[in-house]
Amino acid sequence: MKKTEKIYFVQDLIQRLKEAKGIALVDYQGLTVSQINKLREKIREAGANLNVVKNRLLKRALLKAGLKIEKEIEGPTALILSQKEEISSLKAIWEFAKSFELPKFKFGFIDGTRLEPEKLIQLAQLPSYNQLLAQLTTTLAYPSRKLIYNLNFNRERLVIILSQRLKSKN
Repeated sequence: MKKTEKIYFVQDLIQRLKEAKGIALVDYQGLTVSQINKLREKIREAGANLNVVKNRLLKRALLKAGLKIEKEIEGPTALILSQKEEISSLKAIWEFAKSFELPKFKFGFIDGTRLEPEKLIQLAQLPSYNQLLAQLTTTLAYPSRKLIYNLNFNRERLVIILSQRLKSKN
């Protein structure tokens, strides 16, 4: 890549970093090309993109985007930028890593806050947004369901008692 291309690449990367809702850096060393392609597909389905970027250019873009990195970025690094939701791409990486034991989280950012690998794993293990909505809906609907059941139960008991009373008179 020529120097002018690198300048434009870093400027584009800075813009994408600023627009991203979630950022994760992972070590993909040890994955085959087909595994990386599968990971890319899963991450794309989660509304994110996986890019392999030179560490020097990535460091420069992160610093210019206002994101702090406390130590050097070492080894093969893949950059995951989430456009839709912060957690869904982390879940995709975590699910993939459970079967292949790779990639490994290096660190990430959500809303400009740096997160270490342990925090990223904790976030990846949380239920998805849709699952949380379903749990909330079920929890909120339970008291009204219980009330309806109790009201119907008494009415049904009355019908049973009356029908038995009619049978006993006949």
